Amino acid sequence: MNAATRTGERGSGTVLMLSIVGIACLALLIAAGAGHVWIASRQALAMADTAAVSAASALRYGTGDPCPVANRIISAEGGTMASCVIDDEDVTVTAIRRIGGQLDMTISKTSRAGPVVCR
Repeated sequence: MNAATRTGERGSGTVLMLSIVGIACLALLIAAGAGHVWIASRQALAMADTAAVSAASALRYGTGDPCPVANRIISAEGGTMASCVIDDEDVTVTAIRRIGGQLDMTISKTSRAGPVVCR
């Protein structure tokens, strides 16, 4: 290798390493954001499930008005109740979980609960 060829490659390793580190950081940020959305989705589903079961129990056993029971449970978990529908002995609840920060989005999940009919 002569001196002219070597001087043309000076710093190329640094640029390559900076590119690799930058891509790795970007991949980590995307993975963290996706993980945050996945966790919020699971939380919204858990809120909706718990609220629907509690509301159906309140309806069946007469321990309270089903929709306010569902709303209290969802609010206690930091969510918002979007809807509560009573159909015969079934209760369908939709819970909303807001993700703040850079993502600033909402996730809604719906659950239905009621007694199982034995045949």
